[in-house]
Amino acid sequence: MALIPKLFPFNILKSAIKPVLVEPFVRYKSRKGNKNRPWPYVILRPDRESYDEILDIMWNCYFKDEPIVKSLGLGNKPNNIMDQHIMKSLSQGLSLIARCKYDGCIVGAVVNEGTCPWDPDIWDRFACTLCNVKLRQLYQFYAYLQRLPNLWNLACTQKIFEIAHLCVKHEERGKGLATALVRQAIETGADCGYSCIRVDATAIQTQKICERLKMKLVYDVPYCTYIGSNNKPVINPAPPDTSCKIYVATPLLPKR
Repeated sequence: MALIPKLFPFNILKSAIKPVLVEPFVRYKSRKGNKNRPWPYVILRPDRESYDEILDIMWNCYFKDEPIVKSLGLGNKPNNIMDQHIMKSLSQGLSLIARCKYDGCIVGAVVNEGTCPWDPDIWDRFACTLCNVKLRQLYQFYAYLQRLPNLWNLACTQKIFEIAHLCVKHEERGKGLATALVRQAIETGADCGYSCIRVDATAIQTQKICERLKMKLVYDVPYCTYIGSNNKPVINPAPPDTSCKIYVATPLLPKR
């Protein structure tokens, strides 16, 4: 007789953790096989007790491969500066996680944050205080990206919802989870009243997700165009990650 997997008792989670997407009857087709399988995840907002687990997943499954971080050699060893940055973003309460319905483990996360026109200046000033040259270059590049293409003016708003980091455990990839996380992040931004949702797609996989979700490409930043004081590119990832593409969604505007 086949054993029936025990479902994770989500009723014991704190009431503050509200599921925002439950698709118990959705089926997906894995790239590893042709058999349709039930959707095994629930997407919800994390509580503070989950933050450390999110950080662990990001260091194990995200920063090692993220083109900008990897190019600067910062993805292999955790550091307090990047940890504090992620914690600050999580504390805004806009991020989402995906849990396995059967054991409750976090298998993916999308870290979201609200950004303002003065944030690039704050990041520039912060970068100047860092002794680590690579970390300084990282946050200076983040400030550079945020200024492009001045979306606050284009969208006529002082606050933009930014999908900043997207990660899925290696063994859970190829099942549509990353796309589901971004789709739900867009809906979360709209529910929170943001008229403009932004994704700086630094990797080609994220760019494909944005295209799949019909987001609008508004700017393309080839990494080779960001030149340092030595007249060489500061960010130089391996192909096919040759540029950062900035996409937007405007879920509150009427569709034409």
